[in-house]
Amino acid sequence: MSVKPVIMDVRGVGEVRAKQLKELGINSVEDLAAANEATLISIRGVSPRIAAELTAAALALLHTPLPKQLPVTKPKVKKDKDAGAAKSNKKDRNSEKKTTKKAAKAVADKVSKKAEKKSRKEAKKEAKKNKADGKPANKGKKVKKSKK
Repeated sequence: MSVKPVIMDVRGVGEVRAKQLKELGINSVEDLAAANEATLISIRGVSPRIAAELTAAALALLHTPLPKQLPVTKPKVKKDKDAGAAKSNKKDRNSEKKTTKKAAKAVADKVSKKAEKKSRKEAKKEAKKNKADGKPANKGKKVKKSKK
């Protein structure tokens, strides 16, 4: 069982050109291969060169052996593998979420530690500055400002 070519299989024939050919009574590849050049030239946009190319392409298509149509079969898939794959994919997604949460927490911890370290450095600098000025150090205690 071989596949019979249709007119749109011819190189240079699309939907519009196929419609134009059908209006002239050219419905198949065989009709196009046997068509008179003058008939084809009557189609708007078809020059003698294009008419010759269309007939040559139709002849070539007719004389080219087409592949036999193979029966369509569905691929065999084992359900157990798919089910296992779906479960493992879900596990992978969950572990990815956990890993992402852990990474985010680690980054947040690192940032907060850096901020604490920076504030301690600033406090030390302030204490040294106050000491040099003769002011008492404020050793981590909050100082209330008096209201006037």
